[in-house]
Amino acid sequence: MTQPSTQTATPTVTETPNETATQTATSVPRVVWRQTVGNYLKSSPAVVDGTVFVGSHARTVSALDIDDGTEQWTVETDGSVFGGPTVVDRTVYVGTEEGLYAITAVDGSIEWRTTDLWNIRSQPTVRDDTVYVGSDDTHVYALDIETGTVLWQSQSLGGHHSQILCSPAVVDDTVVVGTGDRAVVALDAETGTTQWRSDAAGRVYANPVIDGDTVYVGDRLGLVSLDLDSGEHKSRLNAPVVRGLTRGTRGLYVGAAGSVVAVSPDENRVRWEQTATVGAAPAVDDGTVYAGTTGDNKAKAVGGVVALDAESGEPDWQTTLETSVRTDPAVTADRVVVGTIGGDVIALER
Repeated sequence: MTQPSTQTATPTVTETPNETATQTATSVPRVVWRQTVGNYLKSSPAVVDGTVFVGSHARTVSALDIDDGTEQWTVETDGSVFGGPTVVDRTVYVGTEEGLYAITAVDGSIEWRTTDLWNIRSQPTVRDDTVYVGSDDTHVYALDIETGTVLWQSQSLGGHHSQILCSPAVVDDTVVVGTGDRAVVALDAETGTTQWRSDAAGRVYANPVIDGDTVYVGDRLGLVSLDLDSGEHKSRLNAPVVRGLTRGTRGLYVGAAGSVVAVSPDENRVRWEQTATVGAAPAVDDGTVYAGTTGDNKAKAVGGVVALDAESGEPDWQTTLETSVRTDPAVTADRVVVGTIGGDVIALER
């Protein structure tokens, strides 16, 4: 483990419209900057206070300036980073293959690190003074936000294939996670005791979404709604394999295998579906749904970003980036930021 690098990496700044962009409806936004931070980015970027935070498979966590992509600092970690960072009160919480880090957002100094858990593949969830995170070792952990001390460790949530691949959803006194062993589990937020367990149709990759007394979970067959208190099935909506799930003002937006889907959960129906090779959860902001695309090897198509009208699903624009995007987009007032499998963080003008 090393101290943060102070070397400044120079981003590629694009002053002209993206030459590989494909126009579909309105003018395609230009690539404002592109910064290489490692390789194989599946860690979704987080943008807070003008800074982009992102982890990489190359065992780094980096902070970049949102305006021009200039590197502010980079920290070398003891393991690859797959889940996105969570930034709360000027501290960056991020999991790696070898533990969980708390890093000062301003200068990259390490506040604490714990090796009591390993192979974290999802974004930590912070509520009040506790950090919740799942691990490949089939357990969920709660840690003290100030020290990283493990407050509790859940019992194993299943067999060898019960890795926790999604981020915990936390509301009041309940923590909900999906597992790789075809299950959704609710835990007591104070003790880690199992409250209920419900079957799912395959591995749960998408982060659960809690809305009132309902938990929404995506699995191999589509979208499932469960009662928050009991785990009983309320409904199922058949859809493509769910890779990401986001709540918007009009309902849920699903990143699925081959499409983006808008769902009205109250009516348990699909409002619209738009073809796209989506690799993660979409982002919704100001009437627009943004999703990263992975491309299609058979069709020799490359990935990029698509913007859809949240009401109708009609494309606003689509741009190709000559590489696959498997991260959730981070959206600000004037930027759409994604990470690529090639190791670049790319900011599009919004």
